[in-house]
Amino acid sequence: ASPSMSSTPPSDEEPQSPNRKTSQSKARGNPDRPSPQRVLMLVILYATCSSTLSITNKWAILALPFPGVVTACQFIATAGFVFILGKFKILDVEP
Repeated sequence: ASPSMSSTPPSDEEPQSPNRKTSQSKARGNPDRPSPQRVLMLVILYATCSSTLSITNKWAILALPFPGVVTACQFIATAGFVFILGKFKILDVEP
């Protein structure tokens, strides 16, 4: 080894990655990260919508034994709903 090169003694501590501290601070103070309460609310709403849709589909198939028509009606209603929310700038819709 050359005398002009300085070497640091090995340490017992694990080296920290440069992103470790940054990712921890982002997790605590990132305004884009939803709060646990919001996540819980979204999970409950999703479960409610999913179970309600399942029950509604069963009733629709009993009343109208054409699954293609039921699916088409759901698609048209969803597309219309997304279109309206996009027009009012409530939802970001890709063209």
